Amino acid sequence: MRLLLATSVLFAATACGSVSTSPPDASSIDAPPTCAPACGAHATCQGTTCVCDPGYAMNGGACTDIDECATANGGCAADATCTNTDGARTCACDPGFLGDGLACRPVWTLEATLPFDIDPSQFGSVMVAHNDLVYIGVETNTTSAKAFRSYNTTTRQVSGPLALPPATDDDFCACGATQTLASDGTNLYMFGNYATKYNPGTDSWSVIPGYTTGADYRRAESASVYNPMTRQIQAFGGRGPTDVQMNFSVQTATFAFGPALPFAVTEAVAYLPAGSGTIYLAGGQQQGGADRILSRPIGSATWAIQPAAPVSVTSPIGMGGFGARVWVAERSGKIVFFNPGTATWDHTLDLPPDTRGVATTTAGTFAFARDAMGVLRVYKLANID
Repeated sequence: MRLLLATSVLFAATACGSVSTSPPDASSIDAPPTCAPACGAHATCQGTTCVCDPGYAMNGGACTDIDECATANGGCAADATCTNTDGARTCACDPGFLGDGLACRPVWTLEATLPFDIDPSQFGSVMVAHNDLVYIGVETNTTSAKAFRSYNTTTRQVSGPLALPPATDDDFCACGATQTLASDGTNLYMFGNYATKYNPGTDSWSVIPGYTTGADYRRAESASVYNPMTRQIQAFGGRGPTDVQMNFSVQTATFAFGPALPFAVTEAVAYLPAGSGTIYLAGGQQQGGADRILSRPIGSATWAIQPAAPVSVTSPIGMGGFGARVWVAERSGKIVFFNPGTATWDHTLDLPPDTRGVATTTAGTFAFARDAMGVLRVYKLANID
């Protein structure tokens, strides 16, 4: 019995000794995984398996590019264009929208579609902001019918036909140029070959005397603004001496002139932001062809010449404000923004197609565009950043 037990113990010790207690071979620890054969392009070996990199999928044993744009516009905004790239995609907001492509904001929003009996003239000075209204004087040429309408930018309603100015052969079109319309908040004043006043309360026009007589007669058919501090309609440029400023007093119905402009202006637009105390004058066929914006503080006789606009503003169709900026709309289809704080033009955007005029009212900035179906579309400026 004792001999057998000893033999068993000896056998057990020998069996346990078959498990080595020596350190393992260092070459077998943390050995990198291997894939055989080696992974191809756009793949990474994980363990012993080749896994396609992000943006790629296994196709026939090779990792090929995934067209992210084929599904849900690649995650881009609905108003953005998705462009597939190698292993990824890019998003870019469509024309007329601003943003990073993942979120896009419209520059213009369609406010109204209006039946309009006559195509508005391309000349912006036959359109004027009056409180929350925009008045539009229409005349395609001197032999066609004329029309006068108002559009309410708050209620989105059009009124008219309204009374026409005293009969002439160029009510809204002064010998190939245009009249200039200005509002003092109560009445409208139109200067061109003639001088007339429109009273919205009575829907009537009246002739302003003294305009076509005297040595200082000027046909002010370029640009005008109402200066509430002096209670004057101040008009700039036109024909005849084009480097003068005409001042019409709405209190005394008299005319005066000055100060002089730094150069001649025969077609331009003007704007006086509410409460700013500075008049801005832009564009026009200026002497020397410079596309400049001028500014003059009320009470000063000196005009400052600001930097040239980034695009031509020689055929402007409107001038107004958006936030702290002053904008100029051009017949070529662009609207540019001037920042008075930095004296720079810092935005250039597209106008809605076939825009005929732009005006800033108390309800915002609106563009009026004639569409292919013969109706007038009204757009509101929504975003510039």
